[in-house]
Amino acid sequence: MIKNLLHWMDHGEQSSGFPPLLQAAGGIHDIGVGIAIIAGFLTSVADLGLAGMMAIALILYFSQGTPFVKATPDASGES
Repeated sequence: MIKNLLHWMDHGEQSSGFPPLLQAAGGIHDIGVGIAIIAGFLTSVADLGLAGMMAIALILYFSQGTPFVKATPDASGES
């Protein structure tokens, strides 16, 4: 995420369809939540933010139909 803050969701040359500004907001959010949890500052609030971000990630992941776990470890495709 940090290396390519505006396009971290893209797959190579294929665009993810998410605006770069939202991708940057997601990356900055993860960094901020991680720092807040490590510092112990408003940990419960930071945990709620992280849980919300992960819920959105799961919804987007399952809506694309990508399997969560491959049938066999050497099967082709993404997981």
